[in-house]
Amino acid sequence: MGRTARAGRVGTSVSLVGQRDVDLVLAIEERVGRKMEEYDEEGVSIEGRVVREALKPVTEKKREALLNIEEGKDVHGKRRANMQKKPGRNI
Repeated sequence: MGRTARAGRVGTSVSLVGQRDVDLVLAIEERVGRKMEEYDEEGVSIEGRVVREALKPVTEKKREALLNIEEGKDVHGKRRANMQKKPGRNI
């Protein structure tokens, strides 16, 4: 969890709420005496934007890892001893 509006500055925080979080959000709203505002931007899928941006680095690292495995390298990119590519085997 991060912070926003530090040192007297204005800020906006965003909470992603799944179906399992609804009761928790309702309890928070009741405790603070205020409803959270639902963010709505016409023509933009917030879920799609967040998922795409969050998964991009994961996808890139996964691709790198698979290439390293294929080339017989360890997690640091160094060639492992006793690793020979087997013909016709793809990972």
